[in-house]
Amino acid sequence: DSPETIAACANLGIQHMPGYPAVTLPGRLAVALPVGAPSLRVNVLAAALGGGCAAACAATVMAIAPGPGAPVAGMLAGWMLALSDPAWRDGGCAKGAVYLLNLLCILLVVNAIVSRRRAGLPAAALAGGLGLAGHWMGFVAWLPGLALAFRRRPPRDALLAAGLALLGASLYLQLPLSVAREPSWGDPAGAGGLASLIARRDFLPQTGGKTPALTIVQLGWNALHPVRAAGLPFVLL
Repeated sequence: DSPETIAACANLGIQHMPGYPAVTLPGRLAVALPVGAPSLRVNVLAAALGGGCAAACAATVMAIAPGPGAPVAGMLAGWMLALSDPAWRDGGCAKGAVYLLNLLCILLVVNAIVSRRRAGLPAAALAGGLGLAGHWMGFVAWLPGLALAFRRRPPRDALLAAGLALLGASLYLQLPLSVAREPSWGDPAGAGGLASLIARRDFLPQTGGKTPALTIVQLGWNALHPVRAAGLPFVLL
C-alpha cells in the first residue's frame, strides 16, 4: 500500500477505502519538503508520527501515575513504544503513517481522559475527528471513551467538542474534491458514492465471506500480537 499512499500524497489523490484523507493532506505538505524524493518525504512523515506516539505515550503514563517517579516511568514507556517492532515497521514506510496517526489520536484521547485537564479536552475532540478521518475502523471503538471524558462537562464544552470533532472529520471533503485528479476507488463525487467509499462497502463481501474459524484466529492473533512484538518488557510491565 505504501506506493499508493505516496502517489496519493504527491497528487492529492484518493487512497483505497476509506480514503484516509487525514494522512493524504499532511502527506501533501510533507511532499513539499526540500529533502530527497517524494517517497522519502512521506516516509519521514510516518517517522515523525511515530515520534509523536512515543511522546504521547510518555505523557499518558505520567498522567496515569503522577508522582516523583512519573518522569522515569513516562520515559521508559515512550522508549518501549519507540523501540517496538510495530513502531519501526510502521515508522519506516508511508502506509505506516495511517496506523501511527490512528494510534496518536487514540493516545491523545486517552491522555485527555486520564489527565482530566480542561484544556486537553478540545484537543482530544479534534484528535477524535482526525481519527475518524483516518483509520476510523481502528478508532471508532474509542468514541465511548471520548464521550466519557465529557460526561460531566457543561453543555458549552460538549458543543465545542462536537464542533472540533466535526472539523477533524471534515477532511473527508478532500475525497470528492480530488476525484478528478487520478483514478480512484468508487465515485465519491456524490453523497452516496462518498458514503460508500467511507463505509468500505466494496470490501464488505470479502469480510462476510470469512469463516468463523478464520475470525477466531485473527482475534487471537491481534490479542497476542503486542506480546509477540514487544517481548518480555511488555509482559513484565
